[in-house]
Amino acid sequence: MDTTTLSALSQDLETLTERLTHRVAMVWADGATPRSALIVDRRLVVTAAMDARPGEEVRVRRTSGEDGRARVLRFWRRASLALLAVDGDDSDGDYAGDMAAARDAISGMATGSLPRLGALTVTVAWPSPEGAEVRTGVVRCVGSDGSYVQTDGAAYPGFAGAPVFDAAGNLLGITQPGAGGNDGTVMPVAALLELLENPATDTEHPVRAVLGVRTESIGRPGGGGRAAAVVDVEEGSGAEEGGVQYGDVIVAVDGMEISGPGDLHRALANREPGDSVAVRILRGATEDTRHVVLGAAAAESGGHRGGGHHGWRQWAMVHMMG
Repeated sequence: MDTTTLSALSQDLETLTERLTHRVAMVWADGATPRSALIVDRRLVVTAAMDARPGEEVRVRRTSGEDGRARVLRFWRRASLALLAVDGDDSDGDYAGDMAAARDAISGMATGSLPRLGALTVTVAWPSPEGAEVRTGVVRCVGSDGSYVQTDGAAYPGFAGAPVFDAAGNLLGITQPGAGGNDGTVMPVAALLELLENPATDTEHPVRAVLGVRTESIGRPGGGGRAAAVVDVEEGSGAEEGGVQYGDVIVAVDGMEISGPGDLHRALANREPGDSVAVRILRGATEDTRHVVLGAAAAESGGHRGGGHHGWRQWAMVHMMG
């Protein structure tokens, strides 16, 4: 590739990034770590959140530098996503209209198909008052059921909730919050639209499926990214019955690569207690697959006990028990 081609590619990327920054906002609560958000239309934004309540207020900054207020309209705990109305407009309770407007706007930004392996991605974030940031990468993994996409590269602070685009500027999805390390998990547009089709929200700490282990993110033995080290196995859990042990390193669940507790949480998000999953582990130098029947636990984070914005301040904290 000659320098002329490289120069043209750079200019195209600069032009694309300038256009896409108008789709991004910064969201935060008092004392909270900011995160990014996708501007869906003039009054609706979508962002990442580990805990939120409909009616709760947060702050929003647009690329113009203008600050405003936003009210939580919808929150999906298992997806770690929230739909907000800018300037505190609650639409007089017209939730069906909000959902339809969000679906139409997001559909108009996307191609409707999943990206292919190796496709170029452009993630545009607004992680701090300093302004927009951009990260380019490639698609390194696509879930067989289309529920997730993973890109290469580290998860930078404030990139949770950032929209991910292809090289033509079409929306691919929303960056999911992670536990650190190489974690570029994206909720694809199709999965996001499926959420918006569901009028129910997930705010009452429903029962969720768990392996029955507690994990920590570590560097993968032998290099090649990160994984989830098992630091505790619950007695009588599916993990124990399936032969998972303390010290094992979980590298994948049903083919989804695992870089830490955040990935593990997402890998199980659409599973039900009683489902069986294939857990690929490293035990010393030996790689093995264990089949684990998932147990049940209350998906409770305690985010609003006593009030406040716990879920917004600690957006990067995920359930350590997976």
